[in-house]
Amino acid sequence: MKHSSALAFVAVTALSSVALAQDLQPPPPLTQDQPQPQQLQPPPPQQQLAPPPPIEQQPPPPQSTEQRLDDSKKQDSGRGLEFLYLNAQGGGVFNALGTFSNTLQLQQNNAGGAMLGAEAGVRFVWFTLGARFRYEMLQPFNIWELDAVIGFHVPAGNWDPYVTIHGGYAAIGSVDPNNLNNVIQTGGATAAQGASALSTTGANVGFSVGADYYLARFFSIGIDGTFEFIYLHRDPLTPPTVDGVACAQIPACNSALQGNALYQQSGDAAGVGLVGSLHLALHL
Repeated sequence: MKHSSALAFVAVTALSSVALAQDLQPPPPLTQDQPQPQQLQPPPPQQQLAPPPPIEQQPPPPQSTEQRLDDSKKQDSGRGLEFLYLNAQGGGVFNALGTFSNTLQLQQNNAGGAMLGAEAGVRFVWFTLGARFRYEMLQPFNIWELDAVIGFHVPAGNWDPYVTIHGGYAAIGSVDPNNLNNVIQTGGATAAQGASALSTTGANVGFSVGADYYLARFFSIGIDGTFEFIYLHRDPLTPPTVDGVACAQIPACNSALQGNALYQQSGDAAGVGLVGSLHLALHL
């Protein structure tokens, strides 16, 4: 009796489970009225990256000292580096040869006049080394000079102030016959013969201060003033000849020769000179 009750309970339980399974329905489909699931917001746009800067070129190799100096001068004055110069000079001069001593037997030693000259040389930035020729045309006598010149320059824009020192050879080129004392004028010898026989050797040394102004890259004008010491020595004059005959063989001429200091003695003169000049220069 108990066994039959148990079987009946199991059968009822199984039937109930089947009925419950049939009553379960699938969920209805979603409609538009139903809330949609929240969509994920897209991330904020990222800031655009700027393109990388262009690759810089490699710096040029370091410039030489000469190139840097050249560039500096161009920026300051428009001038490039200078290697050679040439100038022409003209001006006035005053020489006082008898300032310290005078036995040249010249009647007039102090004189003024005109001067012409030229100079050429090389330049090393601030320094110049050159040679100069000047011819001083004085009324009683002429003097010419050939000097070495060393200069120190200070470039300042278009201006180029400088100081130079010079020294070299000096000599009297020609003498007015009327400026000689005791020239033999007997026996046929003339004052002109004595003047042409006069020969001197000497030296000069001094300094100049001036400035150039560059009108263009290769061209300048300038002005300077010079102070110098001059020394000249004269040997005894060579006895003249008269119509091809030596003066010593003509009694009147030989007698005059014996008492003439120009033909018997040497002479010297030392003094100072002042020169003011303008010049035109070419620079390369």
